[in-house]
Formats: sequence, structure tokens, C-alpha cells
Amino acid sequence: MKRNREIRDWLDHSGPAFLRELGVKEGDTVLDFGCGIGSYAIPAARVTGEKGRVLAVDRSGIHLRSVRSRARRANLEDRMEFVKTGGEEHLDRFESDSCDVVLVFDVLQHLGDWAGFLSAVSRVLVPHGLLLVNPSIDSHPGKVDIDKLAETLDAAGFGENGRTRRRLMHYKHMTEDTVFVYGRV
Repeated sequence: MKRNREIRDWLDHSGPAFLRELGVKEGDTVLDFGCGIGSYAIPAARVTGEKGRVLAVDRSGIHLRSVRSRARRANLEDRMEFVKTGGEEHLDRFESDSCDVVLVFDVLQHLGDWAGFLSAVSRVLVPHGLLLVNPSIDSHPGKVDIDKLAETLDAAGFGENGRTRRRLMHYKHMTEDTVFVYGRV
């Protein structure tokens, strides 16, 4: 029961407030890569409002059906697009300079080519767009080399704007973890 209340609170209140603090705003187009069950896509749709757009991207049809169902129940489905990938990391289906924010939460440990992926992220982000990364250093220790990540982000044209350690939604539970905020330079 308590867990369900925490999840509802995250999706409806805490998650949107958290994304606003990180720089997501009304009218933004947000690409949530590896959106899973919608832990960030749903709060992002609340923040971006009727004029914004959330691109919920995942390789799992089951996850996409889950996030679509949550979006429908929350009356947010019309603000979202649900995109199933074949596992590709290149983002070719998205136009250059088309997204204000890209979310990469708890997905880096599943990607093989960080340099190629982050280059693609840089391409789809508008100039000075935001890249929000949760490398799951606490929930999956040792899976992501933070120094390598920093080097790869620098090489892809991103500058770190800050980081914050917060209570976040991870799959279907809440946990403490770190989020890095990068800007496309």
C-alpha cells in the first residue's frame, strides 16, 4: 500500500516537481530513451503540458503498453508518442534539433556504443538542450564507469551543468540515486 502511494505521488507530484527543478518546462519536447513503464515519461507529460510532447521510447512492447495505459488513465495520452525500437541506439527516426530535453535514466548499462548513442542524442537536441542522465551508480554499482561517461559526454559536445542526489523512481520502487544534468554546447 505504501509503495503504491509513493508511486502515485511520484507520477502525479514529486516526479513533475523534480523534472521542473532540473529544467524541463511547459511546451518542451522531451525524449525519454528507455522509458520503461513511464516513471519519467508520465511526469514529463504533466510538466510539458498541452503544448509539449513526450516521446516515450523503448525496445519493449510490454513496457510501451504499460506506459500507454498509464498515460490513458492519467488523461495524458494525447501529449505522448510511443516509439518501439528494435534495440537500436542511433535515433535516426528523430529529426535533428527536434528535442529540448533527452532523458537517459537507468539505461546506460544496457547500451554498447555510448559514443554513437550520445552523438545521436546531441544531433536530436536543440542547441543548449538538456540531457538528464541517471547512470544508476547506486542501484547498479559498478555497471557504469562515471569517468568514462564524462569523457564520452565531453567528446559528444556536452558540458556538465550539475548533479543532484535524490529519491527517484527506479522500476516500481523508490530509491536514492544521482542525476547528472548536461547541456549541449
